Amino acid sequence: MQLNEYKKRYGDDDEAAPGWDAIDERLKPLYPDQEPMHWGTAISYMLGGPDPLDGISMYQCTDGPITHLHFATYGFTSLYYDEESVGGDFSQFGFELTFRLASPLPPSEPVDWVCNLLQNLGSVPKPIFRCYREF
Repeated sequence: MQLNEYKKRYGDDDEAAPGWDAIDERLKPLYPDQEPMHWGTAISYMLGGPDPLDGISMYQCTDGPITHLHFATYGFTSLYYDEESVGGDFSQFGFELTFRLASPLPPSEPVDWVCNLLQNLGSVPKPIFRCYREF
């Protein structure tokens, strides 16, 4: 998408989340008839909240021999309106995490621990990421 098209599509919307929409668009073909369970933060990280990921979605998956839960993160990439990320190969870190947990469907036990795990992975200090990028 070019900058002009990006501004036209998202520029007038104060609540635009083009990155969030892009992640949802990639997951929709995998789970076309399913509304995911979603966990969000009370205060966004960019507004001073403690959790680095703004959200985590969970889908119930029956593909393959083992039923499982499929989690996807929102926050390693640029989620909200950001003209600097337009036209690049990637934004921010350039990836999101997914996690699959073998489970009966629906899950028989709470799975909030997965969200805590993913948030903790997002909390790794940024200098570590810089160090790995230099190699």
